[in-house]
Amino acid sequence: MQVGVVIFGILAVLTILTSDAPPIVIVTFWCIVGFLMSLYVSTSERREISQKIREFDHAIELGQAEEYKIVSCRFWELEEMQGEVPSYAFELPSCQVVFFTGQAFYPAANFPSLDFSFIIVRDSKGETLEMFLDKRGPKSFPDRCLTGQEHGDLLIPEELSVMEGRLEEVFEKIKVETAHLMKSRYGKWA
Repeated sequence: MQVGVVIFGILAVLTILTSDAPPIVIVTFWCIVGFLMSLYVSTSERREISQKIREFDHAIELGQAEEYKIVSCRFWELEEMQGEVPSYAFELPSCQVVFFTGQAFYPAANFPSLDFSFIIVRDSKGETLEMFLDKRGPKSFPDRCLTGQEHGDLLIPEELSVMEGRLEEVFEKIKVETAHLMKSRYGKWA
């Protein structure tokens, strides 16, 4: 709103400086144009917000949300590479490792944490409406941070993938699988 007032104010001043029309006519003109533009923008935004609210209400009615509770004993962070988003591998007490990647996982005051839930709300078509993190535990620090050089060539599993084993074992499996795939694709030069 304030940006619009500034823009239309500047346009009004420039028009006054370059026009022979009376200033009151110019100011009135720009006020009307500004009002109509803000009315149009607010109406379309209101429509979008109303649609989003209806989709959330529908998802809640149908229970179309998935919650992935994570209570881990430790985790590794995979350092961001050019233009990529943060990645984490959380080791669960059941000797499994679950992978998380994405904008929702940027470090914050209480994330990463060893105790959190990742919630995905879906619309009636199964498309993702929103993703949330419910952070229950205090901020934790990784047992290990893999640099881009250490994990850059590895075929890291997709988000929410689960692999059996402890962190060290899982990353050893990933290294072996990556090397095997590279060798099968490129022969002895891999």
